[in-house]
Amino acid sequence: MPESGIELALSRATGDVLETMFFAAVMEESAEARDDEPAIAVRMAFDGERKGVLGLRIAMPAARTLASDFLGIDSADGPAESQVHEVVRELANMICGDALSTLETKPLCLSAPRIVPISEFVLPARGKYRSFDLGNGRLTVALELEEKTHG
Repeated sequence: MPESGIELALSRATGDVLETMFFAAVMEESAEARDDEPAIAVRMAFDGERKGVLGLRIAMPAARTLASDFLGIDSADGPAESQVHEVVRELANMICGDALSTLETKPLCLSAPRIVPISEFVLPARGKYRSFDLGNGRLTVALELEEKTHG
């Protein structure tokens, strides 16, 4: 069960986006993130009342399924790698926007989500994350917040 407001916002936003935009259900949610499966990683910065980075890591089979469902592709070959990447970036964008709209009261600026090497997805020391079992792989979403400077 989510422990903080940030974890709760990540949990709700991820569940809502998966259900409404990707027609996918979460099998199980936890604070345990596995990194032993081939995956795609995305990072995107945000700036508003809080400043930080949203990181997303999704197992390749789950990413391909979400892309197929989102794009309505039924072919045996499935979506092209570029289509999978595009959909995973959009997934990160939707989750980030949804979660932050719960946490922020003022306008915020989101950077474009970008695919990064999997080594760049590290669970934040100063932040919160949630991990979701999608049936054919895990999706982990992390929100890393920068410390506010007072000056």
